[in-house]
Amino acid sequence: GQSELKVNLICNTCGKTQIQKQFTFKRNDYLIPINYQISNHSSSIWEGRLYIQFQQKKMLFYWNKNQVSRF
Repeated sequence: GQSELKVNLICNTCGKTQIQKQFTFKRNDYLIPINYQISNHSSSIWEGRLYIQFQQKKMLFYWNKNQVSRF
């Protein structure tokens, strides 16, 4: 198998501007690099700002004599 997988998310509904977000998954690596590519196919100047938000979700644990499950 491959040691690297690239997944592209492309926004084609942004007018004449195409925005691509690329995730790179590598085997045995939990670090996932993310790259953005913005292609402006219009005659006007494109301006934008990148906004990123991290959210931490609480883990719920269910205890059973035979196993511990988390949700």
